[in-house]
Amino acid sequence: MLSNTLKKGRIKYFYFFFCCLQGGMRLCIISLWTICSIDRN
Repeated sequence: MLSNTLKKGRIKYFYFFFCCLQGGMRLCIISLWTICSIDRN
């Protein structure tokens, strides 16, 4: 399970980091919440 999360996680965290750079803190938090929601489903 952990290794599977790491494989998917790389793309998601790159997207998250990119959103932080482009949108600042508010978009950063929204992106992180979205990533967590995707992980649950």
